[in-house]
Amino acid sequence: MNNKQTVKKPEISFVAFFASVKLSIFLLLTVAATSVIGTLIPQEASLREHYQNFGPTLFRIFDTLGFFNVYQAKWFQFLLGLLAFNLIVCTLKRFPITWKLVTGVTPGFSQGKFNSIKEKHQFTLKMSAQQAQATVLDIVRKRFRTVTEGREGEAFTVYGEKGRWTRMGFYLIHMAFLLILLGAIIGSVFGFSGYVHIPEGESVQSVENKQHEQEMALPFTIKCDSFSLDYYEGTRSISEFTSFVTIIEPGKEPWQTTIRVNHPLRLHGINLYQSTYDISQHSGTIDVQFTDPETGNSETVTTTITQMSPLPFDKGSFMITEYIEHLRSRDGHDMGPAARMHMFSENGPPAVFMMPVGEPDFMQNKMGLDVRVIQGEVTPIYVTGLKVTKDPGVWVVYAGFILILVGCLVTFFMAHQQLYIKISPKGNRSFVEIGGTANKNPQGFEERTRRIARRIENKE
Repeated sequence: MNNKQTVKKPEISFVAFFASVKLSIFLLLTVAATSVIGTLIPQEASLREHYQNFGPTLFRIFDTLGFFNVYQAKWFQFLLGLLAFNLIVCTLKRFPITWKLVTGVTPGFSQGKFNSIKEKHQFTLKMSAQQAQATVLDIVRKRFRTVTEGREGEAFTVYGEKGRWTRMGFYLIHMAFLLILLGAIIGSVFGFSGYVHIPEGESVQSVENKQHEQEMALPFTIKCDSFSLDYYEGTRSISEFTSFVTIIEPGKEPWQTTIRVNHPLRLHGINLYQSTYDISQHSGTIDVQFTDPETGNSETVTTTITQMSPLPFDKGSFMITEYIEHLRSRDGHDMGPAARMHMFSENGPPAVFMMPVGEPDFMQNKMGLDVRVIQGEVTPIYVTGLKVTKDPGVWVVYAGFILILVGCLVTFFMAHQQLYIKISPKGNRSFVEIGGTANKNPQGFEERTRRIARRIENKE
């Protein structure tokens, strides 16, 4: 006969699994690891840029896994939701016991708990036990919110309690993390990030979302009136750039404002940051002087950017394709404005070169002509680049951070304190014993108990 008994392993329940601290640590590490992916792989580049950077194979893999838009990927939202659910289950599993302790009936003086206190302060007062009790009550009621009195045989007892609610500090931190996760999920689902590029004098009413290769409508129209560059004094280094814009909202009068670096415009939950700028084209004219070295005859031609113009003396044609405000030499010296010139002849290859503007001694011999740019009255037409973001969950995240601070303050700097005092008659005198307990910082509460004992002792 086989007397061996089969022992069944207990099954892991649903609640026990999701209330596991190990699961919490695993989910936290997983969210942290996936956030690293979002840091290493640029999240705001276009799909075309990703394809060029990673090649076709890695592009397909990363695109399938959602690595180009980690924070809005369904699996990342699922991880955040799972972590939030884990915190909720952990909280609900332990919450009833704490809540019962916080809201339960005041326990009052307990001889068993009083006996378990190791450090007690004992002294004798030159007054009756009734007088001693009145003195103790007067002192304790000024320092504790809840005070009860009672009898233990012939002895009088006083029980003081405060800070029972501080046991909820841990749950405030739990709630704060849930708010942060909720805010992150709201921002991931309902938020967006994109760019707009607005030439001076033009307007836009949509945002280019590079991740989804689509335009997203804005609840207002933004017009770029002008764009300004500021330089550090005495240098050509840019210190700041500013967009002067007009906001047009349906049913309202248009109004003007500025958008500068680190000074965004916030409107209807949408943030517009000054991100970059470009030059789309130039308006104005450039005067170029051509001299025939054989005859010494000179002729000046006035042209504009990208305009094909004939060369003098039937030498062909030329075109200025670019105007640069600050041409830098190889040693970094600022040579001022310059024009990139293309000269075309009927028989030979074109000549391409850069010519500083207004430099009388700077001349180049090209295609049998001495070339000099003598004057330029060119105004650049700027294109402002604005980053546009919307994160409706950001205020929920901020509320979570504030609640974390409150929860940490309660959890680490406040305590549930209980004071036990027993007054025994001793003839016409009274024998007093004082002890206390605290769930946090017992050394600090012990010092407070000692001060209360001294104050009672000095009342005799």
